[in-house]
Amino acid sequence: MTRPGLRLQVAREPRRRTQQISAQIVAQHHTLDQMVAVLGHAISSRLKPDARNAFGRFRSALSAHFALEQQFFLPLMHGAVDRERREVERLVVAHERLTEELAQMSAQLELLAPEDFSRRLKGFATALATHVNREEALLSSVLDAGAT
Repeated sequence: MTRPGLRLQVAREPRRRTQQISAQIVAQHHTLDQMVAVLGHAISSRLKPDARNAFGRFRSALSAHFALEQQFFLPLMHGAVDRERREVERLVVAHERLTEELAQMSAQLELLAPEDFSRRLKGFATALATHVNREEALLSSVLDAGAT
């Protein structure tokens, strides 16, 4: 017996709820981008208390965001077609890698020169943007398929 793919499962979910969660995830992506900009400004301004606070807020927001995504994506994996399941698995592994990198950065916030930390933050932001693009492509694909 063939199990339904991710697209069929999303189609079976209440469409409105799926769209709301998807919109919430995309909105959070924009908020996280803004938080990185605020953090970058605090670091370049050499305001350590502001940088610590901005970093803490960003780290907490990213953790909560990853939890929401995993709450949304993981249940949909059951019975997903191989390609979609592998992509979701890669995204979850990326969450773990990004979380680990952020923990390392937390330890370096006070130790690195602002210029060095800014470079590290830019690298992190680039990796996060690539990850976000992959997530949004999967969301779009799934939602588009659910509409048909």
